[in-house]
Amino acid sequence: ITTTTSKTSLETTSTSTEVTPSIVPCKPECKWSKWYDVHSPNLHNKGDYETYHDIRAAGKAICRNPEKIQCRAEKYPHNSIEEIGQVVHCNVTYGLICRNEDQKGVLRICLNYQIKVFCCDDYSHCQTTRVTSTASPETSTQIVTTTEITSFSSTTRSTPITTTFKPSTATRTTTSTSTTEKTPPVTTSPSTAPL
Repeated sequence: ITTTTSKTSLETTSTSTEVTPSIVPCKPECKWSKWYDVHSPNLHNKGDYETYHDIRAAGKAICRNPEKIQCRAEKYPHNSIEEIGQVVHCNVTYGLICRNEDQKGVLRICLNYQIKVFCCDDYSHCQTTRVTSTASPETSTQIVTTTEITSFSSTTRSTPITTTFKPSTATRTTTSTSTTEKTPPVTTSPSTAPL
């Protein structure tokens, strides 16, 4: 009887990696804008409107939430608004409004004003950092057992007429064992009974 048993182990290791972008806290850069002047007062309009809405409508970029504002008269850049003597609303919430109807004097027209704002919304210097988290590796082992049974044959010679039978082999396999049952060879001889 020759019995060969081979055992094959397959080991699989898989590692799952999940990349989750996260932003490393970064403080914005704060800076003053350039001077904006998108509207000019004259006798035919209502005054000078340097509001955030009007600045954006003119195609200029201005931050969404200015923290400070400076306003000045174009012809008197070194004088404060109070020194000019006109009724001007310079407000960080909306910008500058000077209405012709609010002015005193013979002309009753606003000067041309400019504004600049202080913004803290520039995050262009910040970088996004990707954090890679690796899960622990999962290992699964699969064992495959193969059993090969080679049955034997025998020959018995007792008389000139011999019949040889190979034994039958039955194999039952369960989850963990393999059983082989053999039947012995049967040899027949010529009979002495008349034919």
